[in-house]
This record gives sequence, C-alpha cells and structure tokens, in this order.
Amino acid sequence: MRATSRAFPCGTKGSNVLNKSTKRRPHPILTRIAVRYWSAGLWRALFLVFAVLRLIPCAIASDNNKASGRLEGTVFVGDQGSQSYTVGAKVLASGPVKIETETNKDGQYVFVALPPGTYTVETTYSGLEAIQTITVGAHQIVTVPLHLRPAEIKTSVTVTASSADDSRRAQLERAVRCPASAGSWRGSRP
Repeated sequence: MRATSRAFPCGTKGSNVLNKSTKRRPHPILTRIAVRYWSAGLWRALFLVFAVLRLIPCAIASDNNKASGRLEGTVFVGDQGSQSYTVGAKVLASGPVKIETETNKDGQYVFVALPPGTYTVETTYSGLEAIQTITVGAHQIVTVPLHLRPAEIKTSVTVTASSADDSRRAQLERAVRCPASAGSWRGSRP
C-alpha cells in the first residue's frame, strides 16, 4: 500500500508521508546570522590586508625622505677681493658618505641630500688644493667657499753615491797605500 500511497498522494492512507516539510533546512553553522557575521569578518580582513598593502609603499618612501642637508660653495684662486673662479675642479666630500663632483663654469659646486654629519671637503686643481672640515645638519644649507693654495710638497729626494764612485774611491785609496798593488800605477818603485 505504501507504493500506492506514494503513487497517489491525495489518498487518505498516504497523507502521512507528505507531512514532512520539503523545504531545505539550512546548516546550523551556516545560518543567516552566522553568514552575515562571517562575511562581515571577511570584508574586515580584506580591508585590513589592502590597507596594509597600501601603507607599505608609504613606509618605504618615508625612509627615502630622511632628514638631509645641502652643501654648496665656490672654488677660487686669489685674494678675497680679486677672485678667479676655477672651472672643472674636482670637489670631494668625505664623511658619513663619500661623494665627488666638479665645479661648473662659474666655479660653483653643490652636494644635495647629504646625511647629517661632519664632512671633510677637499678640492684639487693643477697643483693647488683646499681642505676644510664642516658640519652639515638636517634641513641645513651650508655654504663653503674653497680658496685654492699651492699644494704642500709631499715628495722628497734622497741623493746617494753610486757603487761606481765607491769602487773608484777604493782604487785610489789602495793606490795611495800600496802603489805596487795598484794596476794603474805608473812610476818608479821605491
């Protein structure tokens, strides 16, 4: 009879079978409220991930914008009243970083974005030199005029007698002491 009641759902005997709901029941974990909170949490997590990814380049860029200073000046020859600017002189700044540049047509040089610290500024140009020690601070522009003066002579010459002179002197001494033993002695023997 069950077969007939299933075949004929309108019958009185098969009506108990259809009393069960045919609606799909949601999973107890995935209820509407749970899904709402889960999706909200997912969106929050995604927002945090994108926010962090967006801020990372800003953090990296802030390292590049550390406080720095600027060093500039001129290189010249002569007295303060009558200066002749030097074109193409090499200027070296040594300190926390080591950097080199050349002067322009007006004898000017510029070092930008120098980390704060103490620097030794040196310049040389065809036998002339200038050296100064300065301190560069953060966000500070330091102007250093470099006055070229003759370079200090750092070489020395040592003169020594050669071995040929020493051997000639020894021959002469032998000839004076013992004339017979000298091969070049001419004269009578005593």
